[in-house]
Amino acid sequence: MKPSSLLLSGVSVVLFACLVACNKEVQPASQRAVEIKSSEMVWRPYKDTFDTYYIVKPDFENGAAPETNFLPAWFPGGGEGNATHMGKAYCYFNQYTSFGPGGLGSVPAPVSMFFETELASAGITDVPFYVNNITYDKKGNSIWFQGGQATTVIVSETRINFNGKGTIVGGTGKFKNATGSVVLYGYFNPQDPSDAGFGTDGTIRY
Repeated sequence: MKPSSLLLSGVSVVLFACLVACNKEVQPASQRAVEIKSSEMVWRPYKDTFDTYYIVKPDFENGAAPETNFLPAWFPGGGEGNATHMGKAYCYFNQYTSFGPGGLGSVPAPVSMFFETELASAGITDVPFYVNNITYDKKGNSIWFQGGQATTVIVSETRINFNGKGTIVGGTGKFKNATGSVVLYGYFNPQDPSDAGFGTDGTIRY
């Protein structure tokens, strides 16, 4: 073989080796870019609905409201339903109610106050005190809500409607560090603690 042919052959081998080596360097970088893009948090619609129950836990320390027989109380509860991005879901919540100048008022109270053991059994721990509502599934995912003051409307002796707003302040599983906001709506029967329900509608980023 001529020296010139040997030289061309050698150059071809070197170029091929370089292309292979360069390709090995570029491919992982491309894969990393895809992984980074897929891990970005995205805004999505969120909605849930639950059939619930509640428990009345009177606040004896603060006594009955003046000129009424109403004793301030906590209203913790839970239930089953469905939530977007989860499917079948479960919830625990807690509210505190009292009478004031404007009538019956309801404000959020720590959900862990009454359900710390149940939440721990579902793998949910270290819940901040400002979280009053938790929606979760049985796959390690949960969404944490911080509610605002709710407005109540007495419809009849057996139905009180309520509505308000809530903020998504974290979670577990795929909802870790989730954010968002929802509108809350629901009802309860003051004569039957098993007759209640609520839903939320809004957006979530995770």
